[in-house]
Amino acid sequence: MQDFYKICLEKQSGKNNYTWDDIYLLFKDKYYFKSGEHCRDIWKKYRKKNGLLGVDKLTKILVISDLHIPFQLDSLLDILKDYKSKVDILHLNGDIQDCQGISGFLKKYRVPFVDETIQARQFIVDCINIIKPKKVIFNYGNHCKRLINYMSDKINDDLLTLMPDTNLELIIENGFYNKDRINGTKTFYEPLNNVYNNLEYTHNWYNQIGDVVFCHPSAYKSAILKTSQDAWLHFIQRKFNFNTLICSHTHASGIYKYGDGFIVETGSLCKEMDYIKEGKLLRPQSNGMFYCVLENDKFCFEKSKLIVI
Repeated sequence: MQDFYKICLEKQSGKNNYTWDDIYLLFKDKYYFKSGEHCRDIWKKYRKKNGLLGVDKLTKILVISDLHIPFQLDSLLDILKDYKSKVDILHLNGDIQDCQGISGFLKKYRVPFVDETIQARQFIVDCINIIKPKKVIFNYGNHCKRLINYMSDKINDDLLTLMPDTNLELIIENGFYNKDRINGTKTFYEPLNNVYNNLEYTHNWYNQIGDVVFCHPSAYKSAILKTSQDAWLHFIQRKFNFNTLICSHTHASGIYKYGDGFIVETGSLCKEMDYIKEGKLLRPQSNGMFYCVLENDKFCFEKSKLIVI
């Protein structure tokens, strides 16, 4: 079985991108393997017997996005309880808050931006306290940029330099006041960087961990997979070295083998917003999130899971 062990060793060292199911298909007729999981178990026993076992570095990442608070799913915090102490990194991959009141959409009602921001901040606190991740990473989404876009139309350029670009800067880094001008009171909401010491705001719409790129593009194509394929090409053209792309923003969910790698669309965690869907012929959104496992900084398909809600 030296040919089998050679392929497995190359997989462990990153010299090939085979999944365990791929290896099973390569050798099933020759060695009567039962499944990809069976192949993995045989390889582990071989490594242990020959002193090659070592310790696999597992990084468990829960990717959630597109909550569009205050339109988030009612049951979301209960769902997240299943991941208590099971997550190394909680990755909030954009559009946690909707910023409905400052959107360009015509609307029958307006959600006050400050109320929405207070609610989004509290959700993040609840989420961290429930899951207890070792680290929390934030990317911004297109809705997060509504703040600077709105203010660009309303205030002078030199005042604009004093303003945050996104709602995440207010929540994570700067803090903010809610002023009740009628009663002459104000409440300060402390920046979450002062509350927790394990938060990272990337100030970007993408980041990379191991061989996985996480992104929330602002561009959107309605054709199935088109947005995430364009994102894949974007990072290829910029010479990113990656194997898997995890893309939010599309409100679709799925995992697809793409050449030698994978594309994941994480789905959304919100109800359909009535102010953008009325009268439009939109494909139904899919609610979900993604549990991503890296093994020695490489995406592990077998241990990762698309969670459809």
